[in-house]
Amino acid sequence: MVPNEQAGRTMGMSTRGRTSSNLPPPAASSGRAPASGASSSGTGAASGRGAPLSSKNWTVRPVVKKRDSLPATRIPDHEQDLPALWSTSAWGDVRRGRADPIDGKRFRPAVGANDNARDKDVVARELAAKEAELKKKLAAFASFNQTERDLLKQAFEVVSREMGGVSGLCSRGEFMEVWDRLGTRLTPKIADAFFAKYGEDRTGRMPVDLFVTAALESRNRIIAMEERRVGAYEAGAVRDYAFSGRIKYFPCRKGVYAPSAWDPKLAARSAKPPKEGLSLEWVYGYGGLSNTANNLFYNEDDHAVYYTAAVGIVFDRHVHKQYFFHGHDNDIKCMAMHPDKRIVATGQVGSTTGPPIVCIWDTTVNKKTGQIKGRVAQLPFEGAPAVICLAFSEDGERLVCITNDLDHTVHVFDWATADATLNELAGTRKGAPTELETGVFPGLITVGKGGKGDSFPHVYGVSWNPYGKYDKYDALKNEWSEFVTYGAKHVKLWRLHHSDKNDKIGFYGKDGKQGVGEMGKFSPTLRPTDIMSTAWLPPRGEDQALNGGAILVTGTREGDVLLWNTGKKGLNCVRVLEAHGKGPLIPALSGGDLTLSGVRAMMIRDDGETLVTGGGDGKVLWWATAALTGATRSASFKCIPHTTRSLTGDDNKTPPPIRALDCHKHSSDVMLGTHRCDIWEIDDVNGAHPMAYGHSGDVRALAVHPTEKHIFATGSEAGRLHIWNAKLKMLKAKVNLHHPAVGCGFSPDGKHVAVGCKDGCLLILNYKNIVNGYFKQVVQRADGSRCEFHHCNEAIDEVKYSPDGALLAAGSHDNFIDIYDVTGSAVPGRSNGVLYHRLHRLKGHSSYITHLDWSAYDPKQPDRRVLQSTCGAYELLYYDANTGKQVRHSLRDERWDTQTCTLGFSVMGIWPKSKPGEKAADGTDINACDRGPVPGRDAMGRRNKGELLAVVDDSGRVKLFNYPCVVKHAPFRRMEWHDRPGLARKAVGDCVGYVAHSSHVTNVRFANDGAHVVTVGGFDRAVMQWRVDEDAIEQKGATKRRPEPRPYVTTEPQPKVTVPRGTGGLTAAEAAALAAELDDDGENQKPEEKCEYLVTVVTGDAKGASTDAAVTFSAAGARTDGATAVIREVPLDNAPDNFQRGNTDVFKLTAADIGTLTHARIGHNGAGDSPGWLLQSVTLTNVTKGWEKTLFPQHVWLDKSRGGETHVTLHASQAEAEKARASLLVDKKYVVSVTTADCKGAGTDANVWIELFGVSGKSSGTRALDNAMNNFERGKTDRFELEIAGLGAGIARARIGHDNAGFGSSWCVAEVHVRTVETGEEIAFDLPHAGVWLEDGSPAGTAVDLFPLGPDGKPTTRTVTYKVEVHTADVKYAGTDANVFVELLGANGSSGRRPLSTSRDNFERGKKDVFFLEMPDLGELSAIKIGHDNAGLGPGWCLDRVIVSDEDAPGEASVFDASVKGKPGGRWLDKSADGGATQCTLAPLAADAGSYYGIETMTSDAMFAGTDANVCITLIGLKDGKETRSKAMKLNDSSNNFERGALEEFEVGPIPDLGELVAIEIGHDGSGIGSGWRCDHVAVWDLTQPDARFHFPVDAWFDKNEPPNKTTQLISVAQLDPDAEFTAYRIDAHTSDVQDAGTNATVSVTIFGERGDTGALTLDTTADNFVRSSEDSFTVANARNVGAITHVVLGHDESQLMGDPSWHVAELKVHNLKTGEAVTFPAGFWIGKEREPHFASHVALAPAGKQPVT
Repeated sequence: MVPNEQAGRTMGMSTRGRTSSNLPPPAASSGRAPASGASSSGTGAASGRGAPLSSKNWTVRPVVKKRDSLPATRIPDHEQDLPALWSTSAWGDVRRGRADPIDGKRFRPAVGANDNARDKDVVARELAAKEAELKKKLAAFASFNQTERDLLKQAFEVVSREMGGVSGLCSRGEFMEVWDRLGTRLTPKIADAFFAKYGEDRTGRMPVDLFVTAALESRNRIIAMEERRVGAYEAGAVRDYAFSGRIKYFPCRKGVYAPSAWDPKLAARSAKPPKEGLSLEWVYGYGGLSNTANNLFYNEDDHAVYYTAAVGIVFDRHVHKQYFFHGHDNDIKCMAMHPDKRIVATGQVGSTTGPPIVCIWDTTVNKKTGQIKGRVAQLPFEGAPAVICLAFSEDGERLVCITNDLDHTVHVFDWATADATLNELAGTRKGAPTELETGVFPGLITVGKGGKGDSFPHVYGVSWNPYGKYDKYDALKNEWSEFVTYGAKHVKLWRLHHSDKNDKIGFYGKDGKQGVGEMGKFSPTLRPTDIMSTAWLPPRGEDQALNGGAILVTGTREGDVLLWNTGKKGLNCVRVLEAHGKGPLIPALSGGDLTLSGVRAMMIRDDGETLVTGGGDGKVLWWATAALTGATRSASFKCIPHTTRSLTGDDNKTPPPIRALDCHKHSSDVMLGTHRCDIWEIDDVNGAHPMAYGHSGDVRALAVHPTEKHIFATGSEAGRLHIWNAKLKMLKAKVNLHHPAVGCGFSPDGKHVAVGCKDGCLLILNYKNIVNGYFKQVVQRADGSRCEFHHCNEAIDEVKYSPDGALLAAGSHDNFIDIYDVTGSAVPGRSNGVLYHRLHRLKGHSSYITHLDWSAYDPKQPDRRVLQSTCGAYELLYYDANTGKQVRHSLRDERWDTQTCTLGFSVMGIWPKSKPGEKAADGTDINACDRGPVPGRDAMGRRNKGELLAVVDDSGRVKLFNYPCVVKHAPFRRMEWHDRPGLARKAVGDCVGYVAHSSHVTNVRFANDGAHVVTVGGFDRAVMQWRVDEDAIEQKGATKRRPEPRPYVTTEPQPKVTVPRGTGGLTAAEAAALAAELDDDGENQKPEEKCEYLVTVVTGDAKGASTDAAVTFSAAGARTDGATAVIREVPLDNAPDNFQRGNTDVFKLTAADIGTLTHARIGHNGAGDSPGWLLQSVTLTNVTKGWEKTLFPQHVWLDKSRGGETHVTLHASQAEAEKARASLLVDKKYVVSVTTADCKGAGTDANVWIELFGVSGKSSGTRALDNAMNNFERGKTDRFELEIAGLGAGIARARIGHDNAGFGSSWCVAEVHVRTVETGEEIAFDLPHAGVWLEDGSPAGTAVDLFPLGPDGKPTTRTVTYKVEVHTADVKYAGTDANVFVELLGANGSSGRRPLSTSRDNFERGKKDVFFLEMPDLGELSAIKIGHDNAGLGPGWCLDRVIVSDEDAPGEASVFDASVKGKPGGRWLDKSADGGATQCTLAPLAADAGSYYGIETMTSDAMFAGTDANVCITLIGLKDGKETRSKAMKLNDSSNNFERGALEEFEVGPIPDLGELVAIEIGHDGSGIGSGWRCDHVAVWDLTQPDARFHFPVDAWFDKNEPPNKTTQLISVAQLDPDAEFTAYRIDAHTSDVQDAGTNATVSVTIFGERGDTGALTLDTTADNFVRSSEDSFTVANARNVGAITHVVLGHDESQLMGDPSWHVAELKVHNLKTGEAVTFPAGFWIGKEREPHFASHVALAPAGKQPVT
């Protein structure tokens, strides 16, 4: 019996009418009788409501023939009705009729159309179970010859034929019959569900191929077959909303999928901003970390006024309510209270929307609206980074504003007039002007220089004299008379002056000089110190007779109080009073290390009888002002504070340093702001108590309590975890973690808090013990061990418990996710019973973990725990937390418990669109997001409408989207607003987000059942609580800024880049002909016949064809006598727009007669922003001789980025050009023989490569050398055969190396030979006998240049060490962390790309980095290419210039200036900057472009020799018998220049050619506290000739009080005296940049010359000499003059208490100041008894280029 019959009998079925198949016949119990020509279809099926949808143009599926009655294909009426995998091109549109077209019965709703969510889940699970059962049945019947697919399709064909159906389609009856015959019954409801899921055509039939494909293919295959698109849904493209295929969008690196049950209505909702909005409800914290002056005040209504981040806050401490001012859009830096105690002024940092502004606003609360009255005026400060100090005059009419530019500019305004002027410029009235006349600004009284410094504030505050002094022209306004500015080691007095009696406004300055403050004198009372705070004592006694106050009180950094007198002699310090203790160290305001806080705040009470001071020791002192006045007038008068109060220390230890204070007007209360961002109040009843708490470190950790919905926790890098009550708006508890917290999360039951720390520590805390103040806050196991883990080395940013609380996930910067078993029994078979033991480490991410989300808890699958995670590389990965394995299939239908991952389908619309002029958005712009509560009812009984998504980003904005957010650049709240008369305010226009934080907002969470949103700022240390409701009023914020008057800007003309002349590209005959034309000085020996030539150059007409590089042309010919004649290389430049696309340029040349033209050469130097050039044709015409030649080839790209070259050789005919080209392109075979040295460890496992360079200048590119498994073993010779085209007649050089891969990558290569197979010529390359080690860290590195040996066995090309000095610009963010490279281009070829890096931090702002590169002699340098790979966190780089010199000829150098014409300050190599270039090509500075000069100053080593003044120098030269002068140039480049004994170098330029320097004019401006300066000597040199130095002996004071009583002097150049018996030597020692290179031993040098030696000269100054990578300079006077220097002996005495005293020296330079001789001694080795190669503490060094001294 055949198997088919056996199967049929066993199942009790008939085999009548069946074809040969393994499929069973119809079941006898089915009760159905097939009828011919009729269908027993079930009732109508759903039309697809609630079903997954797809696009109408799906084509990747089998094609089914349509019936004749099938309507033509057309676009569906409703795109959302199209089921998954449905093809309208194959089956038409889906059916939507209300009656079944087959049996006429009424349409039954699809499952899910009206049923609730639970019924949907039940039916979906039943469908899945039926499909799984179907697969098992088919698998049982399948055979080798018939697959499951074949069986199922055959079953449908059999049933369709028996029941008279339509081929390829099935009705419900046919569908149920097939299932019945397979042994599975379907109810009509389930059949309807299948038809609803897979779709039916307008006749009520389902396509068979669609069902077969969907039912039998794997899940991943089905997903892979779906359509794909790039980018999120587009707003308004309604037809695309139904797309459910694969979506790839920026920046997610993995495609995402819509859920199977995707509803397109959600996409339409995402295209609209949410109805709900945010209202700022509370701000936790206070801006006390970086304020420079007092920023905490009482106002007239007894409210506290202060700021945090970008929000001005008015705190009603009696009813515990805050009011907010939203007029700023970036960090507020300072605040000043108006004398009326109602108006305040606040200044901010500049933002992306405009310059920094000062807002003047009213703090009074409007009782009708319940809001503060808001902004009164606004003042902008174009070109300044920030506003750092503010102060109102006593009458409130004048306002002092100090900006944080380099001069710390002081502005004095009549602020009401200035604001009115700006309103006019903004065009608020018709016909108003838009610009002001130059130098005129109504309301601006004075502009002056407050101080000098960098971007850190050096002026800390400003204070008006409230008592003033009468002025003869302004007697009624004595409140205006004077003010002081104070800060780093200074206090300045600014007094009101009038030019004459008609001058009613006046100006501020000293001695009639506007904008120049009078420096206060510290001496002789004390040395200058930092002034941190000021106050003016009320006038008493004789002061009252003067009609004004005369005593100033200041607080110092050391905690003292200084008393100052203001009299006719200016501002003088007369007394120092000990006041406060030192307190803890805090970050300095001016940058740098930790320092003391000092007396940061002081205030005179309104009664004038008491001065209150607050110090860094956390104490508050009360002083009697009468006693302070007495102490000012008498040095013997005793003055001490009469009352002292202290704040409570944190954790009962150290009290917080006080940063601000204010005294209550009507009581004895004092309000204090602290460095820990808390606000305290001291009163007579409660003593010192906190009013508000805050964080003192960057806040990143945030979590919401799962059961107590109004409780949330925040953690900071200061090591504190705070528990807050959102309902009471108060701190509930805090705990000291002793670790910097960056992530936290509550367990689902709320009992535990997991905290991830920046140092890799993970802490599990007991929530109950924290809030109750118990000990043992860290959870302990049964054995007493603490749940404190150190499994990670780097920060743990993400910590989340699974919804069932069984597992804990911790994502770290180690790129791993650690899974902890919370209960000890979460995963049977893997858990070990120990609480919080580490279960898995999840791997797969290629960068640090940023966010985690757990799958939602499913009661039917309680053990299912899936994790989704994102990382810094923008990867979205999934893991099974139970097994620890990565889930690689799509989890499109997974429900997630939270949505904090910033990547995924539901959040793909949150990524912003960059505006014009802004930096392009990248994957780091969005820092965090969180989904609002699921639909339901909140605590107030209101039904939530959908879900919301809160997003925070780097711009400081908080954004609220509709969830899911799937529309590209989806709209969000907040939007711009406007007021409509008589109507409610309505949000319109651009989406801008909510402004409150000042910088990166690091985290966000919904709290209190979605009623609140909590955000935390990074550096602003702020925690902000927002209310979510439909009544949220859009913030007014900083509305559109008014047009500001544009400053008049002048730009200096930049030199045009030219190409130095050279002989590159000439043959030997041409070079000889050129040399014959010139004598030793480059002048013509004899006049020759000259001819006029025209060179016609046509640039191609194609995109990118033009060039801005410097183009040169040369030609060669043969004369009648057989001699070779040349037109030497000349630049082609006669207009600024040469070589533009499609242009024809003609150049006129005068040169010698070349006879018959043989060939020419044209090209460019690769410089400029767009060097690539399409050369269409060149024609050379000899006008004198009357011939013209069109040169070939034509249409040539001279662009290395396109694989071409920068130069091309042209020929007189097409045939000659083709012949030359053919000779270059001939493939030649080369046999490369490489011998590995026969020494221990010489072999390598790395991948070895070689690059050959031909005499034609062509390169083979890197070619791998690999033909066996055991290549490059010790002592072995390996041979490789290469085919290379274009190298020309021979090989000029080679470069060999490896990729440093494998375990044993180090390699010692002994010999390299290359044989040309065609000619048999073999070249041996120059290598040491012992071989060269190629390894990372060796002198050669991992690759080495090789040069052929000549017939005599000697090298044919010399090796040169180039010294490359790279200067990074001194501008903000100029430094880079990227990998920098350089390529030198010279007459003899290119160096190739060489990395520039050492083991230290290279390329920091304002830094000079020196590198030594060994390579073949490139000849005269024509250009360099320099750039970086855009790697690292801060890749952008601002390059200033590069200086390259040959170590064998150190007397000359080439300067490559990187500055861009019209844009001083260097060239930005940054993808986000204009142009987006990360590399550039630079040409040497042309001779007519001026020179850069180096200037060295030596401040004398005498008491008070240093100066704080601004030193300037003027260079004076002699050219053509006439005196030339440079402009006066400021030398100061930091705040600590010209200190006692300091030897400093500065660089200035470019300066026009001055000829020979004969003198300098140097001096200072007398500014600063200690302006007197004593200088020892000055040296000046051209950077291109570093050894040709001009020395100027000074040895004099620059001080009005010291002879010669001048601040500026004329110094003549020192006269050389080679025959002098004694001289002074300048010695420069360069310590190498290698590990442990420095030494603490005593270093000495002995100089030898033709007259003997100097003896040992000790090299030592007061500085820390000879540290790694340092350049130390020493001047040794009265040393013996040895004449011409022959060599030196350098060494040390091995004296070092600890460690190895050995010293690694790079080079030594010696300058004889009497002879002018300068000699460089290269070294590059260790000097020490225990170090190779010399094993000696003293080593003889020979000059560069000379043989070593034995």
